[in-house]
Amino acid sequence: MKIIHNKSVTILRTTLIISGIIGIALSYSSVYLFHIVLFISILYILYQQWKDKYYTKTIFTHYPLPILVFFAFTFLWFIFLLFFAQNKTYAFYHLIYIGIGTLIMIIIPAFTRDKNDIKNVMKALGLITCVDLLIGFGESLGLFRWFISRLSNTVQYFGYNNELQTILSESKSLKYVYTMPTGFHYNPNDFAVFASMTLPFFLLAKNKYVSIITSVLIIFLTVAAGAKIVFIADIIIIILSFFYNFSKINILKCSIPLIFIFFIVTNGFGILNGRSIKINEIQSFCYKTVGLTPPTYNMQIDELENSNSTRQALILFGIHYSLKNYLWGSGGGQSRYQLEKVGGISKNKICNLHSFWIELLFEGGIIYLLAFIFMYVYMFIHLIKIFFSNRNTFMGYLSAATIISLAGFIISSNTPSSVVYFLPMYFLFALSVSLIKIYTHESTFAL
Repeated sequence: MKIIHNKSVTILRTTLIISGIIGIALSYSSVYLFHIVLFISILYILYQQWKDKYYTKTIFTHYPLPILVFFAFTFLWFIFLLFFAQNKTYAFYHLIYIGIGTLIMIIIPAFTRDKNDIKNVMKALGLITCVDLLIGFGESLGLFRWFISRLSNTVQYFGYNNELQTILSESKSLKYVYTMPTGFHYNPNDFAVFASMTLPFFLLAKNKYVSIITSVLIIFLTVAAGAKIVFIADIIIIILSFFYNFSKINILKCSIPLIFIFFIVTNGFGILNGRSIKINEIQSFCYKTVGLTPPTYNMQIDELENSNSTRQALILFGIHYSLKNYLWGSGGGQSRYQLEKVGGISKNKICNLHSFWIELLFEGGIIYLLAFIFMYVYMFIHLIKIFFSNRNTFMGYLSAATIISLAGFIISSNTPSSVVYFLPMYFLFALSVSLIKIYTHESTFAL
């Protein structure tokens, strides 16, 4: 049975995407605008199913079976691990988080049935992303601050704790904090990760001016957010984008942001001479990453050293606990609980691993980590097939950008405290599944 394309589906899909990317930025406490839209979307599907008993069967036609199996396994596995979890509350909330993420990865592909739909999806994503980046740019210049943000003075009126004064008291530079962009994502690190995820979609876009301006802007915002690991992810994304095609325009589009990165890493080709704390920080991190001694500028080396050593301590804690637990998952949310039990790591008493892949090993165990890697590889392989089958088309561009975004996310996902409830991640996965679903449908039809 053919599903009729109607305005209700288009409006719901667009609203779901926009509200999902906005996420916490329009919320009160734990209730987001997105949650309301998601609930309405579920009601819509149930209503249509009531009207037509074949409705859900039809919208899930050509949905990748391995992905559905992975979803089912995820729920069953973490429900099973719930019995082993020491903190049942954290484990239960974890189930809610992955449940909402899974609904995104099911509903978006279900509402996206052909190339016209995927173009509309990208228009909605492009629109809200541009707004997000512009807000972040204004924040990086110190012009204003989004009202629901970790660095906002008004966040307490929306059901959140005001952490600004604590953050300012722990920082040696007020300007550094006041110019950290958060956009719609509450945290500077989360904002930088989202911007990095969108980088290949802008970088490979047809319009070279849009491509160059937005890619340079994203790198600037990454530096402004102080997201050092994301900066490395951006470099890898740009290098991978060179291989999209070797036309003069694509080489130009990739070369200019790479020159801007070189400008930052060399401290403005030596002209800045350590005048910018944020550039100093990125430069020193890049030097140490490749085993070089950073220049002795007037940077706050102690803060950088503390940040790096804290991350190393968190990773070692996660690995040691996982080995102690025989690589058997401790259950959802238990990494946070175990860190709380030991009083956190470093003087800031950090209680999140800040490493997505170690978190998967810690909480889901080696079995779930391997299952997740399988899903990732499955999406990579099928997206590569789509790219080579549609190289000079919109689907080719979209599949290439998605592949590069997924590759960059492998690194950038280690920046936030956790990405279990990082909604843009689920939208990136939903886009991947949508592309695979449409390609499978077209291939079947061609046969």
